[in-house]
Amino acid sequence: MCRLEIYKRGGVAARNMETYRSYEAEPQRTAGGIAARGSGERGYTIIEVVVVLMVMAIAAAFVVPQVVNYMRMYRLGVAARNVATALQRARYIATSNNTRAEIAVRDSGMIDIIQYDTQGNTEPKDVGMVVLPEGIAVSPDAPRNIAFDGRGVLTPLPAQSPTIQINGSSPFYSVITVSPTGQVSVGPVQSGDS
Repeated sequence: MCRLEIYKRGGVAARNMETYRSYEAEPQRTAGGIAARGSGERGYTIIEVVVVLMVMAIAAAFVVPQVVNYMRMYRLGVAARNVATALQRARYIATSNNTRAEIAVRDSGMIDIIQYDTQGNTEPKDVGMVVLPEGIAVSPDAPRNIAFDGRGVLTPLPAQSPTIQINGSSPFYSVITVSPTGQVSVGPVQSGDS
Protein backbone atom coordinates (compact mmCIF):
# COMPACT_ATOMS: atom_id res chain seq x y z
CA MET A 1 0.00 0.00 0.00
CA CYS A 2 1.46 3.38 -0.91
CA ARG A 3 1.82 6.20 1.58
CA LEU A 4 -0.80 8.33 -0.06
CA GLU A 5 -3.43 5.68 0.54
CA ILE A 6 -2.39 5.42 4.19
CA TYR A 7 -2.81 9.15 4.56
CA LYS A 8 -6.25 9.04 2.91
CA ARG A 9 -7.48 6.24 5.15
CA GLY A 10 -6.29 8.03 8.28
CA GLY A 11 -8.22 11.15 7.35
CA VAL A 12 -5.24 13.10 6.11
CA ALA A 13 -5.14 13.50 2.37
CA ALA A 14 -2.40 15.02 0.34
CA ARG A 15 -3.60 17.90 -1.83
CA ASN A 16 -2.50 16.18 -4.91
CA MET A 17 -0.13 13.53 -5.98
CA GLU A 18 2.40 16.12 -7.21
CA THR A 19 2.75 17.69 -3.76
CA TYR A 20 3.32 14.27 -2.22
CA ARG A 21 5.91 13.31 -4.81
CA SER A 22 7.75 16.61 -4.56
CA TYR A 23 7.97 16.10 -0.79
CA GLU A 24 9.40 12.61 -1.25
CA ALA A 25 11.97 13.78 -3.79
CA GLU A 26 13.15 16.85 -1.85
CA PRO A 27 16.35 16.27 0.13
CA GLN A 28 16.26 16.89 3.89
CA ARG A 29 17.85 20.04 5.23
CA THR A 30 20.24 19.63 8.17
CA ALA A 31 22.33 21.97 10.32
CA GLY A 32 25.43 21.10 8.31
CA GLY A 33 23.81 21.67 4.93
CA ILE A 34 21.73 19.53 2.60
CA ALA A 35 21.97 15.79 3.02
CA ALA A 36 20.47 13.14 0.81
CA ARG A 37 17.50 11.52 2.42
CA GLY A 38 18.43 8.35 4.24
CA SER A 39 22.18 8.93 4.21
CA GLY A 40 22.29 9.04 8.04
CA GLU A 41 25.89 10.25 8.08
CA ARG A 42 26.44 12.76 10.85
CA GLY A 43 29.51 13.70 12.93
CA TYR A 44 32.55 15.89 13.07
CA THR A 45 35.35 16.15 10.62
CA ILE A 46 38.92 15.43 11.66
CA ILE A 47 39.79 19.09 11.26
CA GLU A 48 37.06 20.13 13.71
CA VAL A 49 38.26 17.59 16.28
CA VAL A 50 41.89 18.72 15.88
CA VAL A 51 40.92 22.38 16.32
CA VAL A 52 39.00 21.62 19.51
CA LEU A 53 41.92 19.58 20.88
CA MET A 54 44.37 22.39 20.07
CA VAL A 55 42.22 24.94 21.89
CA MET A 56 42.03 22.63 24.92
CA ALA A 57 45.82 22.10 24.89
CA ILE A 58 46.49 25.84 24.75
CA ALA A 59 44.09 26.49 27.63
CA ALA A 60 45.71 23.72 29.68
CA ALA A 61 49.17 25.19 29.02
CA PHE A 62 48.06 28.40 30.73
CA VAL A 63 45.94 26.89 33.52
CA VAL A 64 48.09 23.99 34.77
CA PRO A 65 51.06 26.10 36.01
CA GLN A 66 48.67 28.40 37.85
CA VAL A 67 46.99 25.46 39.58
CA VAL A 68 50.37 23.97 40.55
CA ASN A 69 51.50 27.29 42.07
CA TYR A 70 48.21 27.65 43.92
CA MET A 71 48.58 24.16 45.40
CA ARG A 72 52.16 24.94 46.55
CA MET A 73 51.01 28.17 48.17
CA TYR A 74 48.05 26.42 49.81
CA ARG A 75 50.26 23.68 51.31
CA LEU A 76 52.70 26.28 52.60
CA GLY A 77 49.89 28.32 54.15
CA VAL A 78 48.52 25.24 55.93
CA ALA A 79 52.00 24.37 57.25
CA ALA A 80 52.52 27.93 58.54
CA ARG A 81 49.15 27.87 60.33
CA ASN A 82 50.06 24.51 61.88
CA VAL A 83 53.30 25.96 63.28
CA ALA A 84 51.37 28.98 64.63
CA THR A 85 48.87 26.58 66.23
CA ALA A 86 51.76 24.72 67.92
CA LEU A 87 53.00 28.04 69.32
CA GLN A 88 49.53 28.93 70.59
CA ARG A 89 49.14 25.49 72.15
CA ALA A 90 52.47 25.82 73.97
CA ARG A 91 51.36 29.21 75.28
CA TYR A 92 48.00 27.76 76.38
CA ILE A 93 49.71 24.87 78.21
CA ALA A 94 52.04 27.33 79.96
CA THR A 95 49.23 29.61 81.13
CA SER A 96 46.73 26.89 82.06
CA ASN A 97 49.27 24.94 84.15
CA ASN A 98 51.25 27.97 85.36
CA THR A 99 54.41 26.39 84.06
CA ARG A 100 56.91 26.80 81.26
CA ALA A 101 56.19 25.35 77.81
CA GLU A 102 58.02 25.68 74.52
CA ILE A 103 58.24 24.51 70.98
CA ALA A 104 61.42 22.82 69.81
CA VAL A 105 62.14 22.70 66.07
CA ARG A 106 63.91 19.58 64.83
CA ASP A 107 65.89 19.54 61.62
CA SER A 108 63.69 16.80 60.18
CA GLY A 109 60.66 19.08 59.83
CA MET A 110 59.11 18.13 63.15
CA ILE A 111 58.13 20.55 65.90
CA ASP A 112 57.72 19.27 69.45
CA ILE A 113 55.61 20.94 72.12
CA ILE A 114 57.34 20.46 75.47
CA GLN A 115 56.00 21.14 78.97
CA TYR A 116 58.36 21.65 81.92
CA ASP A 117 57.68 20.80 85.55
CA THR A 118 57.27 23.95 87.67
CA GLN A 119 59.29 22.43 90.50
CA GLY A 120 61.94 20.94 88.22
CA ASN A 121 61.47 17.49 89.80
CA THR A 122 60.59 15.60 86.61
CA GLU A 123 61.86 15.48 83.08
CA PRO A 124 60.13 17.71 80.51
CA LYS A 125 57.09 16.09 78.83
CA ASP A 126 56.46 15.99 75.12
CA VAL A 127 52.77 17.01 74.90
CA GLY A 128 52.36 17.39 71.17
CA MET A 129 54.03 17.40 67.79
CA VAL A 130 53.58 19.03 64.39
CA VAL A 131 54.98 17.34 61.29
CA LEU A 132 55.53 19.58 58.31
CA PRO A 133 54.60 18.22 54.88
CA GLU A 134 57.38 16.99 52.62
CA GLY A 135 59.12 19.82 50.80
CA ILE A 136 58.27 22.37 53.51
CA ALA A 137 60.80 23.24 56.20
CA VAL A 138 61.62 25.80 58.87
CA SER A 139 64.32 28.22 57.77
CA PRO A 140 67.78 27.33 59.20
CA ASP A 141 68.21 30.80 60.71
CA ALA A 142 64.88 30.65 62.61
CA PRO A 143 65.02 30.17 66.39
CA ARG A 144 65.00 26.49 67.37
CA ASN A 145 63.21 27.02 70.69
CA ILE A 146 60.52 29.51 71.68
CA ALA A 147 59.33 29.27 75.29
CA PHE A 148 56.42 30.79 77.24
CA ASP A 149 56.15 31.26 81.00
CA GLY A 150 53.04 30.87 83.17
CA ARG A 151 51.84 34.35 82.18
CA GLY A 152 52.01 33.50 78.45
CA VAL A 153 54.96 35.82 77.89
CA LEU A 154 58.07 34.81 75.99
CA THR A 155 60.89 33.68 78.23
CA PRO A 156 63.59 34.85 78.22
CA LEU A 157 62.13 38.17 77.11
CA PRO A 158 63.65 39.02 73.71
CA ALA A 159 64.66 42.49 72.56
CA GLN A 160 62.50 42.10 69.45
CA SER A 161 59.81 39.74 68.25
CA PRO A 162 61.21 36.42 67.05
CA THR A 163 60.18 35.32 63.56
CA ILE A 164 60.01 31.85 62.08
CA GLN A 165 60.22 31.62 58.31
CA ILE A 166 58.57 28.59 56.76
CA ASN A 167 60.04 27.76 53.36
CA GLY A 168 58.05 25.93 50.75
CA SER A 169 58.75 25.02 47.18
CA SER A 170 60.96 27.74 45.79
CA PRO A 171 60.30 30.70 45.75
CA PHE A 172 57.41 30.67 48.28
CA TYR A 173 57.66 31.33 52.02
CA SER A 174 55.61 32.53 54.97
CA VAL A 175 56.70 34.30 58.17
CA ILE A 176 55.30 33.69 61.65
CA THR A 177 55.91 36.43 64.21
CA VAL A 178 55.68 35.98 67.98
CA SER A 179 55.42 39.20 69.99
CA PRO A 180 57.18 39.40 73.39
CA THR A 181 53.73 39.28 75.02
CA GLY A 182 53.06 35.94 73.33
CA GLN A 183 50.75 36.95 70.48
CA VAL A 184 51.26 34.81 67.36
CA SER A 185 50.59 36.12 63.84
CA VAL A 186 50.98 34.41 60.49
CA GLY A 187 52.00 36.45 57.47
CA PRO A 188 50.68 35.78 53.99
CA VAL A 189 52.43 33.40 51.64
CA GLN A 190 54.96 35.41 49.69
CA SER A 191 57.08 34.84 46.65
CA GLY A 192 60.74 35.78 46.55
CA ASP A 193 64.17 34.63 47.66
CA SER A 194 64.03 32.82 50.97
